[in-house]
Amino acid sequence: MWRGISNVKKKYIEGIRYQACNGIKIKFWLDPWLKDKPLCDVFPGLFAVANTKDFFIADMFEIEESGRLSWNCQFNRRLYDYEIREVVRLLADLDVFCFEDGEDDGREWKWNKGKSFSVKSCYNNITHPQSSTPFPVDKIWSKEWSQRVSFFLWLVYKLRILTYDSLMKKGRYGPNVCYMCLKKEESVNHTLLHCDFAQNIWRMLLLEVVDKIKLMMAFWVEGREEFRGVSIEQMVVNWKEMFYDPP
Repeated sequence: MWRGISNVKKKYIEGIRYQACNGIKIKFWLDPWLKDKPLCDVFPGLFAVANTKDFFIADMFEIEESGRLSWNCQFNRRLYDYEIREVVRLLADLDVFCFEDGEDDGREWKWNKGKSFSVKSCYNNITHPQSSTPFPVDKIWSKEWSQRVSFFLWLVYKLRILTYDSLMKKGRYGPNVCYMCLKKEESVNHTLLHCDFAQNIWRMLLLEVVDKIKLMMAFWVEGREEFRGVSIEQMVVNWKEMFYDPP
């Protein structure tokens, strides 16, 4: 029981988005304000040697005459080369940060359009976790494939495929198990992404793409006529147009 309560608490924390308006109430390392996770989780090595573990955002910067924020990350020893690279990554993220409009720091609920917490939105995200990568909605109704495929993609986006968890909501009861792997409950995300059978299919498709990229690079090295004057950068950016044939 307590493990379940602990898991719900983790999901609740994941659903909170911090609004940094002045940085007085938000912990620099411990609260998820710059990314979806706290910086102590994104940069655990830096956090381990930081002198500012419990500092608020407002304690971590000074405002220069130009109005630019100058961040001061203090550490308890000299950093190794790989740690310096982590600091560079952190400073690059901080460099594009801007405080939000408002007088005071706040919090909002990410998984509800009204930005306020509801039990339903929390439950929906526990049962159908949202991906950090947004679904490419603008690609659903593409002319590169048939309308039947587009309709199926629309059902995937709306989580309306008749997997067993959806059928249970319609009153059908029975053992909810994925018939492809017989390991997990059947849901849209599991069936299309996380099932062992589905992952094997994705690996096969990925290998085909990798093989085509290798072939393209080999042609470039050999100096094939059609690749003369084409740079590596152009090939990397335009590999799909040059080599990929959609199914």
